[in-house]
Amino acid sequence: MNKKLDCPSNVVIYNTSKPASFYVFLTKEMFYNEKHKEIELHGVGDINIRNLAVSIEMITRFGYAEITRIKTEQVV
Repeated sequence: MNKKLDCPSNVVIYNTSKPASFYVFLTKEMFYNEKHKEIELHGVGDINIRNLAVSIEMITRFGYAEITRIKTEQVV
């Protein structure tokens, strides 16, 4: 059974309950389904930002996507 992912938004917010590999899969599916040309990956907190960095490294290393912009903000 082939299930398509329904992602109405192009924003993915990282959560500590999922491993980085889940977000790699999610990002690949979002591009594969051609719903979005750009995807924003958001992480808040040390662990989420670390998982985000690991995911981005895996996504770019295997040629699934390329980074066009990195932006950081400190929440006070």
